[in-house]
Amino acid sequence: MTYAIVNGTNGNNFLAYQGILQTFNQTLVNPYSGYTITINETKNVNNAIYDGLNGTDTLSMPSTGDVLVLVDAAGTIMLKNVEIIEAGVGGDIILIAHDTVAYGNITLRG
Repeated sequence: MTYAIVNGTNGNNFLAYQGILQTFNQTLVNPYSGYTITINETKNVNNAIYDGLNGTDTLSMPSTGDVLVLVDAAGTIMLKNVEIIEAGVGGDIILIAHDTVAYGNITLRG
């Protein structure tokens, strides 16, 4: 898949979430607890790689049901150097836990 690239600057940035409305049918596993959940819904699925670079950076998500995972199925890291995620009110799925990639501190709002 070809992804849009959304980069910040060396200052504080607001990055706009980008997604495609489609059916998301996947079983997600929390690598720390082993908890699984199967999702089969129409969602606004992420189609960009976000890198906030330096500063305190915020990824702003819309008020639709969005899906954002740290690493895609091919192993591409989708989120780098973003300190805050502002989720919407639409039943978002945000999976920052991964079995081989440690992200660090992040604030989730929404």
